[in-house]
Amino acid sequence: MNFFIPPDTIALNLAVRIHDNLAAPRTCEKSKSGKGYLVTGGVSLSHGNIETRARARCRFYILPDWMDETPTVICNEPWRAPGGGEWHIDNKGYLCTELNLRWKDEINRTCQEKGLCPAADFATHWLLNSSATLLDRQLMLFRGTINAWQDSWDYWAHGTPEGEAEYRDQRKRARRILSRPAV
Repeated sequence: MNFFIPPDTIALNLAVRIHDNLAAPRTCEKSKSGKGYLVTGGVSLSHGNIETRARARCRFYILPDWMDETPTVICNEPWRAPGGGEWHIDNKGYLCTELNLRWKDEINRTCQEKGLCPAADFATHWLLNSSATLLDRQLMLFRGTINAWQDSWDYWAHGTPEGEAEYRDQRKRARRILSRPAV
């Protein structure tokens, strides 16, 4: 059965999930443009096998097209790394949490296979984990634990065309490997 879900509901679906996973004080409100939601709260910097009590106050802008465009994340903590490609902060101060094309592919695939709510759960986990990973690295820079982006940390090439080409190449290699006959 197909039915129409209003765009505002699609945005609110993700906004509420992100809100519920942030530390207090936290808010979720309609954006000034009226086209989406602004969610603010504390992001735990724990990620993967890293456990920490550190948190970062962040703002997430969630628009109805969140399945096609990675939501905007802003963190203005005084320890945040300076803007620039090396630390994955664009010229507007937005965190670069994921390559948009990869986000679009994975979120839409999840939505098609499992539905909107599981896709929103997946997006919430992915966005918060990516934000935590990036911000934890920036906090290490601030504390003097490191002095540069580490070569062992994976990332997509900077600049949309370069990063997208790298992602497409990686996808092609994976398809070739998966299409090989079993031995």
